[in-house]
Amino acid sequence: MKKSPWKSPWKSLWQGLEKSVATRPTALAGSNRSLTCVGLVCVMSSAASSVVSAQVSAWGNNGAGQVTPPVMGPITSSTAGGLHSGALHSCGAIRLWGDNSFGQCNVPPTLTLATALSAGGIHTACIDGNGGIACWGDNSYGQLNVPLGVGVAFTLSAGGFHTAALTSTGVVCWGDNSRGQCAVPATLPTMVGVSAGGYHTLAIDANGRVYGWGSNVAGQTGVTPLFMQGIAAGFAHSLAFNAAGNVLAWGDNAHGQCNVPAGLTGVTAVAAGGVHSVALTATGTVVCWGDNASGQSTVPIGLPTIAGISAGYRHTVVHSACPADLDGDGVVSASDVALMLSGWATGAGDLNCDGVADGADLGILLSSWGVCP
Repeated sequence: MKKSPWKSPWKSLWQGLEKSVATRPTALAGSNRSLTCVGLVCVMSSAASSVVSAQVSAWGNNGAGQVTPPVMGPITSSTAGGLHSGALHSCGAIRLWGDNSFGQCNVPPTLTLATALSAGGIHTACIDGNGGIACWGDNSYGQLNVPLGVGVAFTLSAGGFHTAALTSTGVVCWGDNSRGQCAVPATLPTMVGVSAGGYHTLAIDANGRVYGWGSNVAGQTGVTPLFMQGIAAGFAHSLAFNAAGNVLAWGDNAHGQCNVPAGLTGVTAVAAGGVHSVALTATGTVVCWGDNASGQSTVPIGLPTIAGISAGYRHTVVHSACPADLDGDGVVSASDVALMLSGWATGAGDLNCDGVADGADLGILLSSWGVCP
């Protein structure tokens, strides 16, 4: 396949990171084994930033505006990619911001309802209201070319230059296969989750066993833990957590991205970025570790209770657990009413998904008065 010219620094950054990883030892953290790794020279130096809001908050590298989310209404999920970010509105509408060199932020006009969203290196993927898969952005490696006959999609994950999905026919991968990241093992049992990383892919079955394929240059697919609850594939490291909320990390550890913080328990979700890691606890608290050159591991003060997390190349994106708490102070009050009224023109307070912010939405907000639903 002919490769398109690159209009952004993403490919050179990604491939430069891969070359540096190939010369480093690996690590397994969260267990009784740990190895010390040498450092990594960072190649991007854009100003760090952070934006804390009631719905979507983001921090880290902001060279392309990826941590500056637009005004939006209640959010059900958020995602962080290479140099762009996104969120899924409770009404099914997609919001994207950041680098758009390859059209990765140009939502197809015919796509009006989505149930899942994932930002990759320089492409974006989603599941539509019928369980179909739509992809847009760069297609140099066929990462947009959804195979025929994949069935109904349940979840999906956009990686560096490939896409993975869990469908009614099983795990399906497409796009760059230079490291075998799209070569789904023929003996793979029924899976319940999938995650696409830089050049590797992870999946988890109903018994909590983790499977990995693709690049293993840093040991990121060399561990197959049991009894896990969730997984996340980063550039060259992998994360999983168990029912007790304990995190296991393995693969590249040059920036401490596999050094799980001591005492971290009660984890309900994990996210793996370029060279940093993120965890969400049962109390809605966010914990980050690993590289912090762009501030991507510095959790801002004043975050509301968080419901979801995502880690990008050098940034972090999270979203709130309380859609009606518009100012993020943990309670629905008069200040939220004021914000709703000020956002009517943009539809930012559209809580009932009828396309406008109006009196009906105000009624929903008032019904939640004094609590954070």
